[in-house]
Amino acid sequence: MVSTTANYRGSTRTKTISPASAKAHSFLSPLFNWLGRLGLLGTCLLATAAALADAPVASNVAIAGTAEEGQTLNGSYSYSDAEGDLEDTGATIQRWLRNGTQEVGTGGSYTIQAGDVGNTLVFEVTPVALTETAANELVGIAAQSNPTATVTAPNVAPVAKSSYPSSRT
Repeated sequence: MVSTTANYRGSTRTKTISPASAKAHSFLSPLFNWLGRLGLLGTCLLATAAALADAPVASNVAIAGTAEEGQTLNGSYSYSDAEGDLEDTGATIQRWLRNGTQEVGTGGSYTIQAGDVGNTLVFEVTPVALTETAANELVGIAAQSNPTATVTAPNVAPVAKSSYPSSRT
């Protein structure tokens, strides 16, 4: 365990953290000190920043599959938590967004619909830790994949029509 110290309104506060989160805290400590000097606004921002430093994280969010109507896309991501808390896979939120904003599906996979043609799709994950302690937050920040290519309609082979003239007698 590593101890980190920050000054807030003239008082020194010490927090013991895991080595995994020490790197994040060493980066954020000057920010915490600066925010502490802003008074009430700084207190709110400081509390938010401190909570985010300990929240679970979804990274490497990606989509596999072909962006074509009728095809199934699969989302993937990596979960991490500075305190080593396990992921609550039943509570972690996985959403599919059309053009990055409109929810069109939930879960780890999505079958592309006709309404998606001409748009892009994004996979979004909001990680949730299995346990919440005084040192961490239960819910992390939503992370998104890069958008798919523009969704296309499936290639349908043309139907051959007879070109022979009809015979009339």
